[in-house]
Amino acid sequence: MEMRRKVIPYNPKLKAKARELRKNMTLSEIILWNELKRKQIKGYDFDRQRPIDNFIVDFYCKDLMLAIEIDGENHIGKEEYDNSRDDRLKHLGVQILRFDDLEVRQNLDIVVKTIELWMEKNTPTPRPSKEGTGTLTFRKLFFISILVMITSIALHAEGNGGFAGAFLRVGLGARALAMGNAQVANPENGYGGYYNAAGLPYIPQRIFSISYSAMSLDRRFNYIGLATPLKPFAGVSAGWIYSGVRDIRAYDSRGVDVGGIDHGLHAIYLSFGFKILAMLQQSGQFKGLPSDLISVGLSMKYLREGLDDNDEFTYSGKGFGADLGILIKPHKKFALGYQLKDVNSKLESNTNDIFERGSTLENKFPVTQKLGIFYHTPLDWASIAYDFEWSDAGEEKHHFGAELVSKIASGRLGYDNDRLTFGGGLGFRMIRRLYMVLDYAFLDDVENEGVSHVFSWQFLF
Repeated sequence: MEMRRKVIPYNPKLKAKARELRKNMTLSEIILWNELKRKQIKGYDFDRQRPIDNFIVDFYCKDLMLAIEIDGENHIGKEEYDNSRDDRLKHLGVQILRFDDLEVRQNLDIVVKTIELWMEKNTPTPRPSKEGTGTLTFRKLFFISILVMITSIALHAEGNGGFAGAFLRVGLGARALAMGNAQVANPENGYGGYYNAAGLPYIPQRIFSISYSAMSLDRRFNYIGLATPLKPFAGVSAGWIYSGVRDIRAYDSRGVDVGGIDHGLHAIYLSFGFKILAMLQQSGQFKGLPSDLISVGLSMKYLREGLDDNDEFTYSGKGFGADLGILIKPHKKFALGYQLKDVNSKLESNTNDIFERGSTLENKFPVTQKLGIFYHTPLDWASIAYDFEWSDAGEEKHHFGAELVSKIASGRLGYDNDRLTFGGGLGFRMIRRLYMVLDYAFLDDVENEGVSHVFSWQFLF
């Protein structure tokens, strides 16, 4: 007998409901699932709460195209609907075994034996091994390869891009990226929580920031955040970074499209900075020193990663991390900055729900340090910046940037560790108390993956 398996489409709107049903299984469903999962019955793989066409079946084996249903009290009075649904599923080639809720709880051995006898009578040839066959094996391998690839490849970040957390080393905001990512000594804007939280006390007013990256290979890297000064000596910000790729197509060994995989990385920032001397001067200390001389900052971040094939596999990792920053301003035209990035940052996950022999994973981010200078030249319209970056993974990088500013426009040029960057910006008042800054950055490719365009908006109010 040939393999009866075929791909049956389903209504994607059922995905959320199926997940909810998996979280709220009945007692009899849990009991039977403990017998079906991990290929315990004759090596066949079953899914629970599986969407098929416009329905969700309790358990489903793709290799046998067999659905197993447990009829509880919620089926009483719905016999006509169940029969209609069974007819539709059979028309699609799906065979159905039904058991009563009480039967599963009191006579589990008989239920399992009934399933085994059905398999013996309907076993296709060749029979799948314990490791599974066809599309399922391919999807698992594809899923694993995507997981390994994504955890080791950055969007733009060379060097440290081979380690976890590369999406947090890409850079943020078009102004900074156009200046070669040299920003640790000049973080006094809406993206200060990312580059150096010690710059937050110097922002002039509340800033709502958005950044959007138009990247090759359908990649996404976006940000939204809000920063506000806490006068007279502090500042705070909150922001969300999203990076990922949607609908990575998967194909089986016959070239049949078996679905898409979505990958997403999230970092939620909460940052705080304060001027040390300004705070101490509130109590009468250090009155002879400039209040803006030195500030420190801390960024706490919640990290999350998700990988989902919109069908069977859902991988997620989560963790926390911190960034520390110092900003020294010995002169109004000169600043020194330092950032200690990704202290204890990591993503922890467990793959037991995905693979038969899952494990606990801990992907630690390399700790990165940046030391930078910013100089506003005697030419009022020109500034330059330089950052030196190194990490405990052994990588070193150089970042240079220059900015030329007029009353409403600016131009920027940068060198970001072996590649040139450039961009510009416009600033104008929209209404009486709302000022907008629009920035753009062009980023050349790193490994022939294509160029990227970054757009940022900052609203000062």
